Amino acid sequence: MPDARKLVLTAHDSEEYIRRALNAGADGYVLKDANRAELMLAIRTVSAGQQYLSEAIASKILSGYLSSGDARQNQLSALSITAANARY
Repeated sequence: MPDARKLVLTAHDSEEYIRRALNAGADGYVLKDANRAELMLAIRTVSAGQQYLSEAIASKILSGYLSSGDARQNQLSALSITAANARY
């Protein structure tokens, strides 16, 4: 069923689990402790063809993304300094 929408309901909130689920094709990711309103919103959102991440999960993903961006920027800065010093 290639058109089936997939919503993960889980107790796991680690970035590894989240990333693996999304890479495997999950359209949404909700923690089991979500209240009824959030779960219904997630189901409706995914059913409508959109993606859904609970607020806690979205915050965790964004935080990880921003942290990895800082690490990449630091690596680029180090390369720039190394390249600049190599000219002399």
